[in-house]
Amino acid sequence: MSIYESFSYNGSPFQLVFNDTIGFIQGSTLVLWDLATDKKDYIHSQKNGFQSFVAHPKKGIIVVAEYSLNPKVFIYSYPQKKLLRTLENVSELEIIQMDISFDGKKLLVVNGVPKFEIQVYDLETGQRLQGTNSAIPLRNKFIKAQFSPSKDTTFCILYENNLVLCEIFPSYEVDQNSQGVLQNIRIDQTNKISEKSTFKNFIWDEQNNIYLADEYYVRYLNGTDLSEIMNKGCQYLAEYFVLTQKHLIIILINGKFEWVYKYDPANLNEDEIKPFKQEKTYQFDDEKLVNILYNQTYSKLYAGTKEGSIIIFPVEGETFDIEEEEEQQDKENENHSESDDDSRVIEIETIKKGPYPSSPIVFIRELENQNVVITVTQDSQIYFWDIERKIQICTFKLNCTIVCGDVHPNTKTLILGSSSGVIRILDISNLNAINLQKQIKILKEKPISNLRFNPDGSMFFVSSTESKKIYLINSTKLNIIGYIVLPTKVNTACWNTSQKLVIPTHKNVLFVLLNYFLISLIVPDATYQNKDQLKIDNDVCPIYARKIDPDMNHIAVNQVTGDILMTGKDKIVKRYKQPEELYAKMDTRIKVGGAPIEEQDGHPLPTNAMIISDQFNLLITGGQDGSIYLRNLEKLSEFQQIKSHNWKINGVSTLDFSKKYKLLYSGGYDGSFFVWSLDKVSFQNVQKNYEILIQEVNIKDLPDEKVMHYQKVLEEELIKSKKEVNEQSKKVIEEGLKKIQNKLLELLDHNKNEAEELEKLERDDFVIDIETKNKILDSGKQQRKQIKETAKRENLKQEIIHSKIKEKTWDQMAVQLKGINGLKSKYLVYNYHIRKRTSDEERKLKIVKDLRRIEIREQKARKEAKDQVLKEIIPVEDLIKKPEEYIINSGPGKQKLVLIDYEKKEEVKDDKNKGAGATQTGPAGQTAGQGFGGRARHGAAQVKKEEKKVEEVHHEEKEKKEVEEKEEEKKDEDDLGEWDFLYGAFELFTNNRKRNQIIILQNIIFKIKEEFNKEFDKMMQQRQVQVDMIAEKNKRIQEILHELHKEEEIFEPNKNILENPERVLEVDPSEIAFKKFLTREEREKIERDRLKEEERQRALKQDDAGVRALKDMMGGTLEEKKENPLDEGLEMEEWMNKPLEEMNEEERVRFKEYEVKKQRLEEEKEKIRKNLENELKKLKSDVNEICQKFDEKLLLTFKRKLEFDYRVYEQELYIVKLAQQVLKQQNIIIQLDQYDLTISKLVDQVRKGQANREILHEFKQEVDQNKNKLQDQYQNSLNVKLSYGVDPNKIRNIWVYAFEEQKKDERKKKEIEDKIMNDPKYRNELQKLDPFIELNKKEIKKKLDGIFDSYVDDIREKITNMQMFEKQNEEHGVKFIKDVLQQRFQFKKELDQSEIEFRDINNSITNFENDLFALQQKLKEQKSEQRAHIQALKKGKSNIELIIRFKQGFVEIPSDKPVPSITDAILIPRDEIDKKNKRIDQEGKKKIRLMEDIKNIKFEVAEADYDLKKRELNEQKVRCSTREVQLLRVKKEMQVALTKKDMRLNESALKNLQEQIEKVKQATDKLVNIYEKKCKKIDEQIEFIRRENEQLRAQGVSLRNTVQQEEKFSATMFKKNQQQGADDKTDFEAYDKFKQIMNNRQLFTRVKRQTEEIELLREELGKLKARTFANFTAVQKY
Repeated sequence: MSIYESFSYNGSPFQLVFNDTIGFIQGSTLVLWDLATDKKDYIHSQKNGFQSFVAHPKKGIIVVAEYSLNPKVFIYSYPQKKLLRTLENVSELEIIQMDISFDGKKLLVVNGVPKFEIQVYDLETGQRLQGTNSAIPLRNKFIKAQFSPSKDTTFCILYENNLVLCEIFPSYEVDQNSQGVLQNIRIDQTNKISEKSTFKNFIWDEQNNIYLADEYYVRYLNGTDLSEIMNKGCQYLAEYFVLTQKHLIIILINGKFEWVYKYDPANLNEDEIKPFKQEKTYQFDDEKLVNILYNQTYSKLYAGTKEGSIIIFPVEGETFDIEEEEEQQDKENENHSESDDDSRVIEIETIKKGPYPSSPIVFIRELENQNVVITVTQDSQIYFWDIERKIQICTFKLNCTIVCGDVHPNTKTLILGSSSGVIRILDISNLNAINLQKQIKILKEKPISNLRFNPDGSMFFVSSTESKKIYLINSTKLNIIGYIVLPTKVNTACWNTSQKLVIPTHKNVLFVLLNYFLISLIVPDATYQNKDQLKIDNDVCPIYARKIDPDMNHIAVNQVTGDILMTGKDKIVKRYKQPEELYAKMDTRIKVGGAPIEEQDGHPLPTNAMIISDQFNLLITGGQDGSIYLRNLEKLSEFQQIKSHNWKINGVSTLDFSKKYKLLYSGGYDGSFFVWSLDKVSFQNVQKNYEILIQEVNIKDLPDEKVMHYQKVLEEELIKSKKEVNEQSKKVIEEGLKKIQNKLLELLDHNKNEAEELEKLERDDFVIDIETKNKILDSGKQQRKQIKETAKRENLKQEIIHSKIKEKTWDQMAVQLKGINGLKSKYLVYNYHIRKRTSDEERKLKIVKDLRRIEIREQKARKEAKDQVLKEIIPVEDLIKKPEEYIINSGPGKQKLVLIDYEKKEEVKDDKNKGAGATQTGPAGQTAGQGFGGRARHGAAQVKKEEKKVEEVHHEEKEKKEVEEKEEEKKDEDDLGEWDFLYGAFELFTNNRKRNQIIILQNIIFKIKEEFNKEFDKMMQQRQVQVDMIAEKNKRIQEILHELHKEEEIFEPNKNILENPERVLEVDPSEIAFKKFLTREEREKIERDRLKEEERQRALKQDDAGVRALKDMMGGTLEEKKENPLDEGLEMEEWMNKPLEEMNEEERVRFKEYEVKKQRLEEEKEKIRKNLENELKKLKSDVNEICQKFDEKLLLTFKRKLEFDYRVYEQELYIVKLAQQVLKQQNIIIQLDQYDLTISKLVDQVRKGQANREILHEFKQEVDQNKNKLQDQYQNSLNVKLSYGVDPNKIRNIWVYAFEEQKKDERKKKEIEDKIMNDPKYRNELQKLDPFIELNKKEIKKKLDGIFDSYVDDIREKITNMQMFEKQNEEHGVKFIKDVLQQRFQFKKELDQSEIEFRDINNSITNFENDLFALQQKLKEQKSEQRAHIQALKKGKSNIELIIRFKQGFVEIPSDKPVPSITDAILIPRDEIDKKNKRIDQEGKKKIRLMEDIKNIKFEVAEADYDLKKRELNEQKVRCSTREVQLLRVKKEMQVALTKKDMRLNESALKNLQEQIEKVKQATDKLVNIYEKKCKKIDEQIEFIRRENEQLRAQGVSLRNTVQQEEKFSATMFKKNQQQGADDKTDFEAYDKFKQIMNNRQLFTRVKRQTEEIELLREELGKLKARTFANFTAVQKY
């Protein structure tokens, strides 16, 4: 079994393997495709396929990693495909990527799951390079890793936002087992992180630098430190790079190619070839590229596309050859004008191979009459392949997702099923003119899982795994024959191909797999028609069945035996007999599978495909493991296995076997398509009716969503065929209905108007079709019943949800949330909603209380036993007076919950306001209270009154405290309150006490809330009373308004919607959005109830027994309510309308009486009106007063609620602090355990490190000794005995010539280079257009330099030139010299290697000592942190945290407003502010510069003055010396003495001079004493004046502060008294304190002033004394 051909490339990146051969993994095979000859070679996996590979074209190396646990890595030579080496234990599971170094000696392996690390292997030894830092952890978002071409010890790792430069250094480490020194490696890393960028790709150049694709930029980085050298912006995202000797080709995301000049420092100033200058561009828009690279000769670019194509760009890599450059420039000048841009757009004639399948292959079929195979992929791409010529014939795409397909036996029709239930029927009789015949939508949004032509091709079936129906379709007429409904959903089906049937029939037999059943359908012929329905009944298509195992999903028929072969989820191949029992007669209730005839193990993973080759008697299966099993149908236990496809991508997807050749076709989920040959293939001569089409065929195809369902199509066809008949029938029926309607209307009219009363019928009696009426009524009842049941279920669901929510929320609360709102104001006060305590909480609280009772009893006993007092803690009272006022929970006992008595505060405020109203204005209209302190405006009486109140408050508090102390003494421990269980703040020094305190505080929080809730409930009752009072008054107000005939809005208090929390659980009918539907019976019942109520009311009005009884009791004098007196009036008779002149006397008298009565009546009405209005005003004022008082009380309650909130928050904060302390100590204990472990590990590491350091130093000494030894050997290697007459100096000359001078000779270098280039051995590595050719040359030269034979020619040449030997001794002499030089050459190599080793061991020791120092520093840090934690733990046991409460401060000196009122502000533009700030900054800088200049100038002036004075002194000194010389007189005696050298003269002169010097010295001392006294006196005066100035300055500051303070005191007192007086006890204390402060301040100020005045007077007196009595010494007192 071998691969005949692979028609595969799924769009994955490929690599260059050799020359024009590319490699990529397809299925479980590495495909090696020579694009120049179009031949393919393969490296096939023997296991589960390959997961990654890498190739080195120049070295001819291929490295592949297989899929498996602990995968192996195979190293092959190419093109021999010889297995060189196998690497094991490279990874535990996944290998993401590999790369080979430029010299082909190192392999970089990127491991994925589970280790996620990068390792380096030596390809020559097959061993991993070991070391402490030899494995690099792999980070997230890895892209690629690649070796540097110029340094095989450097590689780069690219992540999405990080580029890591890694360098491999040799490192010597100590083996812990053998205590020997091993040579390992160390990898150092350099990061280039960019959080804002997204890196895409990178490439190395020959200068060891990097081109990096950073979104819209190409950055050129230094390959040693990743510093940026240069960058280039791109219009689109840069994706790929290709390097040539001249250009960097940048491929952008839009398919644009840009040729830009590479970076070269020599070209930075050359405009024509400046780095990153764009020379030319090319646009490729056909497909999306996935990778691109040059072939080995750099003559073609090979690119892979996402669509599965390989594009060849015949573009040769360019060089910097000057002649070629000039010729090319001339050509370009001919084709382009001078006005063109520097870069030009080029056209390239590309060569395309493909496209090839890139998505799962769902269907493969061979055309029997031709050597053609069809493959269909899931993305609806159809391919036709010529198997003989191994080429693609044509391809086209449809607008759907294809799931399955089949080909007609005559190979002229192709049917395809889509995932949306649509069948497409294509005519493929002519492959160059493929036509879509028809589209039929069989299923609605369900996939077609299987369709297959019957053996004679007359029909095909369609089935789906999501449907119970199987459809039969005529393949000639392309119409639906009908469908068969099966008991359950169809798994799969197939036609019978065997002549042996259990139930003999000449019809087509279809075998169907259901769950637990194998069904046999004897389907009708293709000519079958049923005009009434499409469903095929069981009498037409009988159903036979056999019980089988469940979950079978693949089926095939053995043509020879007729047995059914199947497999499924149990991964076992089973053979069953054909069904022989009717399904209707089977007992289907028992779900037990039938026993098969034979069972054989299948694939290790479920099977994806199963076929039978009748010609070769084979059963072929393909599994998810990627393997194919070939079994002989006569012996299923034996099979041949092919590892064909990638198991990681679900393995094999479909199979087909040729009916003419021994060829097996397999398709995979990764898009791979292989042709496997079982034997040699000799193709038949068949006529080819097709031509190779380069372009894709265009098929007119509707998308699935636009294809009509077959039922609609049939309905439309039926409607079209019966349209005329339907129109005529419709007219006849309409005419008949009109006649019936008219007759019915006549009868109704007669019944209504003409029939007698007894003969009239009900309207329902006129229903003609009683049966239809009853059906409608029954249908309505049924619908109503269903609706009721649905509503019942929905209501039950909602009730369950309601009960669950209520249980989790409402029922968990002991007290629900309530609220009180103001009657008139908007105040709103809530109570505390309190949850129910759990039994566990209550149990813990009880235990803690019992423990506290015992503790309190013990403490009490200790206090009583005075001689055995054990003082546990320091009493708080010893440190702080009244600690309960400042420290929260300072000790047991109830704390004051409301610190401010708001009720007393309001009373004092009211009294103060009354007093202020009485004394605000005096007789002269002036306002009182303008004096100091602000209290004078109340008058003396008011001040006394306030002082008296303060005394009363103090007295009350004192009495209260005494009572509390007495009660506390009397209280027994059994009568302890909740607050009495608290620990004092200084008693919480153990964790147990802190935990107990937390539980007690939680209980206290509950009690605080309950206490406020009691006040809240009282307030709630008060509100209801006030509301009732307002309602009574409103009732009277309404009566008065009615009497006054006024319409005014009556005040209604705000409704309290939060008063009753249970309303949340009630449903108001108004909340239901729709009206309730009432049945006829319900409507009738409501009507009856209404009539009964009306009858009852009418009966009550007719004879009211209660009214009659009341009248009898009152003796018949029961009066009705009087009418409104304001409505009463006098009736004016008609004659009173006459003028007064026309009236007679009697009428005038009567008219006058009328007017008098009218006037009296009006006066009475006016009195009544005024009384009513006054009463109305009083009622309204009463209502307002009620509202105001209640709202004030509510405000006080709100303030008290705030105080309660403060107390609750204080206790909660205290709980948090206690919990933090406990957790902190526990955390410290855990950390100390961790420190112990870490320190022990570090100590071991340091100890081992110190021991290893000694071993390394010893090894270094050994290496050094070895190096010195080699050095001696090398130096003495030419000191040989004379042989053959050879002089050692001549041998030394030969060594210098061959091994030193020749390396420096440029001519020799050129000869060697030409020799290397012409050597066929290096032809594969050295390509003229290769950008890395110089690196290859260096590598070859380095390799040759290490071989002695490469120097033999130079040695012979030198020996010949020197004529060292005679002819008879020449051969032996030359051999002798060669041996000596070879030995020296070997010593030189060993010496160089030893020096490198010595340098490496030095570097290793340095790094090791650095690491050891870092470990020691870390150990010190850990120990110091451990000590700190131990200290913290010790302190934590004795530390006590207190929460201090400070009283609200009173501002004695109000600070000025930092910001003026916003109403005074103006808006200034930001620009204007910035300008002014800039101008200020500039002016400030100018001033600073001027000040610096002034300072410098002053310094220079002072320096110049000093120099001037110095010069003047020198000048004066010179003048004095000159003058002395001039004054010197030389007498005769002196002259004689000088001539005779008389010494006596000299002695007398010397004596005189000494006397003169002594006198001058005495005079000088006197002058110096005088000057010193003067200086001392001046210094004393200066000091006196300085002190005087300081005193004056201090006095000025003090006076200024005193004035400001007095002003502020005055203003503060005035404001404070203007806004509020001394409010309550706190205000009185503040007032007293304030008065005391003011008195003290005034006394202090006066004393200070007097002291200052006395000091000033003393100083003035001293000055006067000094002036008056100048001779007296001034005495200063300090």
